[in-house]
Amino acid sequence: MLHEEAGFAFRFRAVDRSEPPHVHVSGHDGFAKIWLVPAVELQDSRGYSRRQVERILKITEAHRSEWLAAWRRYFGRA
Repeated sequence: MLHEEAGFAFRFRAVDRSEPPHVHVSGHDGFAKIWLVPAVELQDSRGYSRRQVERILKITEAHRSEWLAAWRRYFGRA
């Protein structure tokens, strides 16, 4: 797991090597996929309210630079 906050777990998936940098989010009976480049953007969400998605995006924005660096370390590329 990359990060946990407000009951949401943020992680990378090894099978996503060929995709642009992003995080998967789970918790509170939902899941989402958030792009990190070119900007923080919701790709998909299931089971989350608008308020929960806004919270997820805010958390992602706050950690974007850190997670992009982690992505490069994990996958060996930007």
